[in-house]
Amino acid sequence: MGNFARIGMAALVLMPVAAAAEEAPPAPEASQGLSDIVVTAQRKSERLQEVPIAVSVIGGGDLAARGVRDVVALSTTVPGLEYTVVGPTPTPYLRGVGSPISTPNAESSVALYVDGVYQPYASANMAGNNNVERVEVLKGPQGTLFGRNATAGVIQIITRDPGPDSELEARLGYESYRTILGSAYVNQPLSSTVSANLALNIASQDKGWGTSVTSGKEIHKRKEVSVRGKLLWAPDAETSAKLMLSYRRSNSVGYEDYRLADGARALDGSPPPPGRYDTLSNEPGGSLIHQYGASLTVNHDMEAVRLVSISSWGKTRHTAREDIDASSLTLLHWIGPARQRNLSQELQLMSQPGSNIDWVIGGFYYDNKVGYYNTIYSGLFAGSNTTAFQRTRSIAAYAQATYELVDKLKLTAGLRYTDERQKVTGTTSDLSGVVLVPRLSQKQSFTKPTWRLALDYGFTSDVHGYVSYNRGVKSGGFALLSYTDPGYKPEVLDAYEVGLKSELFDRRLRLNLAGFIYDFNNLQVEVTLTGPQRVVRVIC
Repeated sequence: MGNFARIGMAALVLMPVAAAAEEAPPAPEASQGLSDIVVTAQRKSERLQEVPIAVSVIGGGDLAARGVRDVVALSTTVPGLEYTVVGPTPTPYLRGVGSPISTPNAESSVALYVDGVYQPYASANMAGNNNVERVEVLKGPQGTLFGRNATAGVIQIITRDPGPDSELEARLGYESYRTILGSAYVNQPLSSTVSANLALNIASQDKGWGTSVTSGKEIHKRKEVSVRGKLLWAPDAETSAKLMLSYRRSNSVGYEDYRLADGARALDGSPPPPGRYDTLSNEPGGSLIHQYGASLTVNHDMEAVRLVSISSWGKTRHTAREDIDASSLTLLHWIGPARQRNLSQELQLMSQPGSNIDWVIGGFYYDNKVGYYNTIYSGLFAGSNTTAFQRTRSIAAYAQATYELVDKLKLTAGLRYTDERQKVTGTTSDLSGVVLVPRLSQKQSFTKPTWRLALDYGFTSDVHGYVSYNRGVKSGGFALLSYTDPGYKPEVLDAYEVGLKSELFDRRLRLNLAGFIYDFNNLQVEVTLTGPQRVVRVIC
């Protein structure tokens, strides 16, 4: 067999609190009901209830009220979204679709975007929510309009733009485990056409949740600081340019430690310690991350069309260490310094609101280099030093249009064509410097069309139904720590979905339903060997 199918249903009831997302003025006849929620699920502003896609929306105020401070915590408030943590890597699953491949070059099944910019590194984090306007979670394959294809869905984080009024917000909090939380947000107009904002977040947990009983050191504690700023230039009503800069530093101890399963015993005969967050590891794991980002977004409205340009640059330095044997013995320790840098450029032309045909065409270029630098396995069972990088270059062209066939019945058709080339280069030596595997390079490439077809019908002004067929692709790659192996192919997901969006009882209850069938090909999984990890293609 060459594929794998999943069938599911989803139901989402949104009460008035969900309207904390971006709101449009309510219609006069519904002034006492739910306000409209405006989303950009199709790269333009539309009413949530008229978009033929399953979308969950959470406003910035709701995020703060629910204590959601990073993307991992979104799983507590978004139906169908779950996160697991494999070593230092948070892995999202949406509608049960995800992959626990933990190498830094492996792309997530759920693509993450911040202000329209793709975040390729798995440890990318919202890092505070005091400047977040809203979060949109699009469910199902997104293979047409977004920069990188995704099989499970997309998380879009939209942060606040600079405004014309001076603002200053500050918060300071204290939580258990001697945790200090602080945030500040400032917005300041600099002239009649230029304004800027700056958001700062800090979190310092001084006491760990658990202890390494072998070393006596506290584990499961973290310190983090993040800064994000925007500079907006709007010389007239038709043109704007936004420069965005960001920095994040995160230092954690013990979150990466392996723990023996209950009932198991270490090689020295010791059972796991009773505390849920305690470990036998004699050298607590840790993770130190530095992330830098910059982007420039330009919008220009012409008489008939709108032009959008998004340019971005990102860089990550990440060093993780793990005691893989999870015992008091020095059997297998790992230190993995990872490095990543990426460039992307996206151009879009789209129709103006009110056009007979609602359309968008665009192109996307992506260049990413990521890998391990001097990754060391040490201990009784290993002694090696590996450096391996993967370079990915991708170019894509896409188009999508929506046309009203008859009154209240709309057809949406989209097509994307991606050409991608990948190269891995690596070498391995022992800990004394003797070369075990000489410098080796491999290449692979693929071209993939993806598409979207959807019909949606407005039964009434408050009830809309849709059917859709979407294809999404998750990029292939190489197993960095087994770089001599052949590369693995892209994962393909075909999704067939039917949905109903409704507002009932004079717009006092919002009820959205969706049912779907997923059909996989080239499902990507990871198997763990003694020492390095290897990614293989499994047909099931």
